[in-house]
Amino acid sequence: MVDRNGSLYVRGRGADHQADVLGQLTMTVPGTYPLRLFVEAKLRRDRVGLDTVRNAVGVINDVNEHYSAARMPGYALFDYRYALFSGSGFTADAVSYALTHRVSLVNLDTPAFEWLPRLARQIAKAFLAASIGAGLTSAFPTAQARKAIRAGLAEATDSAGRSGDPAPLARSFAEIVADATSEDLHKRGFLAFTSTPFAMILQPDEPESAVDELLDSDLEAAPAELQFGGLSVDRGDWVLGSTNRYGRQTRFRIATAEGIEQVLFTDRPGHPRPEARLDVAVGQQSAELHFRPEPPADRSATVGQDSFELRQRRLDRSLAVLGDPDRPERAAWSPSAFGRLMAMLVEGGYLTQSMSIVEAARSGGAIPRERIYEIGGFEPDRTLRGFTRPSNRFAEQLVAEGLVDAAAERPLTKGDVLATYFVVPPEFNSFVG
Repeated sequence: MVDRNGSLYVRGRGADHQADVLGQLTMTVPGTYPLRLFVEAKLRRDRVGLDTVRNAVGVINDVNEHYSAARMPGYALFDYRYALFSGSGFTADAVSYALTHRVSLVNLDTPAFEWLPRLARQIAKAFLAASIGAGLTSAFPTAQARKAIRAGLAEATDSAGRSGDPAPLARSFAEIVADATSEDLHKRGFLAFTSTPFAMILQPDEPESAVDELLDSDLEAAPAELQFGGLSVDRGDWVLGSTNRYGRQTRFRIATAEGIEQVLFTDRPGHPRPEARLDVAVGQQSAELHFRPEPPADRSATVGQDSFELRQRRLDRSLAVLGDPDRPERAAWSPSAFGRLMAMLVEGGYLTQSMSIVEAARSGGAIPRERIYEIGGFEPDRTLRGFTRPSNRFAEQLVAEGLVDAAAERPLTKGDVLATYFVVPPEFNSFVG
């Protein structure tokens, strides 16, 4: 692996291949070398097609055939795999080819995961604006952007300056990513596998407690329920729910691809199992969830028919993601719930958050970042990372108590990717004098 001006390359037998992300699993499976995972992401208007998957297969074949003991004694050996992420889904041909060649496909064009492509678009627009502001109108500084993304995701906004990049633009890029990913992004997705060659992503409904719940020794012993959460089989997310020893249920939304799901969630023909195991990577640790697989599908069914039938059997409309564009309307806060939220913030010592929400409501629903600094008396070098967390946590408690509908908007959110202003639900405007 080599770094060329901010881009990662892996040496193959015939060429060097650039990787968007390259990860390595902490555990080694017997019978293989340590596993490395190429990650490529596509954000297009159209579905990712066969040509992209075919290129992935060529890359993997080339890098896995690179090693030569005669040419490179002591060269580290790895077994490379490939995962393709798409913000617009995959064509049927792409899915069929990926299944044959063991390429993992992850579709982010679902209600539970649509926030991620939206975030990527916001960051891209902010990068473009920063580049134009720096006087770059012909060539976009891709290398600086790649380094800034890695710096921002690592919460090291000054690493771009240390790496020797042109300081102003590189730091601007890093700050954009750091602000955009400040809400504990690392808790919102976990890598997971069933007993197949395909990886998937799990996203918890409650990110703050998901890590503790996953690593609870009694969670893996409890059976998990696999369902398809959506208002219809055409649009929704697979949901895996498990209950720990205290009776607390944790739900995880699964990102995979239509057509791959029947391989992940069904029995093998002739080998019925009472349960299937899903292994989850949680930092340097791992956890297991167990669920009941579906019986083998009719071999005469096509990929699309198979997925439709599987989703139909597991459909649960009550698990549809709130905010799904198919949902007719969102729920609103009540005056009493708003008053309770304000009291919880004050009693918890979060006066700046409560005063900011009230002022935003009085100002038509938004408050500038600079005004929050004035209210809180914050130093100029302080960030607002985690500023919305207390109000969101209390809102979740009100939902659990039945005082707020789960479809209601969060009480305080960033208005844009740079967090230059914050917004509150529109109904808050009528609750303040």
